[in-house]
Amino acid sequence: MGFIMEINLRKIASASIVACSILASSLASAEPRTVPTTIENVRSLSSGSVIVTVASNTLANPTAGNLTNDVCTSRAFTINSDNPGSNVLTANALTALAAGLEVQVEIPSSNTTCGFGTNIQSIFVLQ
Repeated sequence: MGFIMEINLRKIASASIVACSILASSLASAEPRTVPTTIENVRSLSSGSVIVTVASNTLANPTAGNLTNDVCTSRAFTINSDNPGSNVLTANALTALAAGLEVQVEIPSSNTTCGFGTNIQSIFVLQ
């Protein structure tokens, strides 16, 4: 009986982890982001920042933040090298560029404008 109870507790724990992961991923995608698009180029600057240019500047969900337009004024976004995850973002951008995969570029919801050099919060690499 104790063995069966231990297995059931493991199943419950596993289900809880999956549920939390789904919840976290849905919360993480609540920021404004582009429609699925491709990366046209990645430019590294001597300052350490990286400019990522995408094919589309149309936002999929501008109302998720403080933006009023559904189009950014530029297709060039910045990966800020001061951020701890900048190396991961750069790796994702380069991988998507090399593999020709679509991405969605997410920007902070605190932005009131979206133009050249808007900081990238995350990059969704799509299949």
